Amino acid sequence: MENVMKWARIVGPTSMVLVLLALAVYWSQRPTRFATPAACLDAYREASRAGDLERYWSCLAEPLRFEIQQQYPDPKELARHLCSQMRDVKTWVQVLDSTSEDSTIQVDVDEVRLQGNRRIHFQLQWSGGGWLIASMTAPKGTPTSIPYGTHISKVPEQQPRISD
Repeated sequence: MENVMKWARIVGPTSMVLVLLALAVYWSQRPTRFATPAACLDAYREASRAGDLERYWSCLAEPLRFEIQQQYPDPKELARHLCSQMRDVKTWVQVLDSTSEDSTIQVDVDEVRLQGNRRIHFQLQWSGGGWLIASMTAPKGTPTSIPYGTHISKVPEQQPRISD
């Protein structure tokens, strides 16, 4: 009987430690979830800029992920494409477009580039405890009154307004 008690005192705490260790490993292996649409888009931007495909995939919902994998079956080609698309981006501005009641949100992103400004429309969805990109449009050029990099001496002066 005394041997059984000794055995129980050893096995009980040891099994508890093993269960806690297993939970910690499981928790650390869970995919990244983004608490806000802005956090998801920021991670997407940084992953694209760095060509970090693991982080890039963690930002995308499954239908979009599948489409991109079909379009770019070679991971190295996709990484090069992402880096080249982000190379000239000087500023990235997120503009919340609208929310809906079905756990989706629309966000427009304006990119300021050397060649001009572009707008990309993203649709994000709440999925599995975090926001993911469900779809995005092809970038569209947007007009700019003063191109990026214009020296201050080349900016037209505004005429002073006369008050009534």
